[in-house]
Amino acid sequence: MSAFWGYIFQRLLWIILIFFIATSVAFLLTRFVPGDPIEIRSQGRADPETVERVREELGLNRPIAVQYAEYMFNFFRGDMGQSFSKYPGTPVWDLVKERIWITA
Repeated sequence: MSAFWGYIFQRLLWIILIFFIATSVAFLLTRFVPGDPIEIRSQGRADPETVERVREELGLNRPIAVQYAEYMFNFFRGDMGQSFSKYPGTPVWDLVKERIWITA
């Protein structure tokens, strides 16, 4: 019976590791992909003061480690942020909910 629980424990550790890697990659891709989310949201029409104010509101001027910690905290609360591109301002979770059944 202990081999069974050892196997379950090992699988749970792998799930945690893979989850951490997947969320890290997703976070880093959204931060380092070309294109500024503020410029996308404003369609290039925002003045520098507005860009800095929005960057402050969204926390994009904080260190990357702080941004990641906030990202994970919000993710576990069910808050995936807002869309910047196709549907600006729409909560990402609402977009995921619409399409998750198609994926499943």
